[in-house]
Amino acid sequence: MPATTKMSTDEYRGQHLLEISHLVEVKIGHELNLINHRISWLATSQSFLFVAVATLLTTDYASAHLAARVFLFSIPVVGLCLCFVVLGAVNAALRVLSRDLLPERAALVVEINRISGLTLAPLGPDRLTEFFGALPARWIPIIFGGSWFIVIGLLVWRAASR
Repeated sequence: MPATTKMSTDEYRGQHLLEISHLVEVKIGHELNLINHRISWLATSQSFLFVAVATLLTTDYASAHLAARVFLFSIPVVGLCLCFVVLGAVNAALRVLSRDLLPERAALVVEINRISGLTLAPLGPDRLTEFFGALPARWIPIIFGGSWFIVIGLLVWRAASR
């Protein structure tokens, strides 16, 4: 039987640096894909909900039937709830990126540079990129949510003026 030698963490990391870097990049890509899918799904679902409200508002059916009036008020509530859920999920993914994955990537790039003699740019949690890069993901659910608050206010105003 061959004798096994126990490697230190630094030795293991040095020998498997590229595999570890690849794993971190895959995880970063996964989190970014989750954010992208959540925002795309939100935009699509909100579009259908806004069309449903606009359709109900432009028909006489909405003022004549109780069920249509209930739907007219419940659709914005559903849209608002979806915005809160997606905002929470996007913020969770951004937190994982900024707290765990991007700092690990930056440390790995520094280590790759040290071992290889390269001068790769450190790709870590840059404040400017982190802030501006996350703006669409953070603000799209908030903008849709604010739109739903406006729609709800208009519906209440419309109902009170009749």
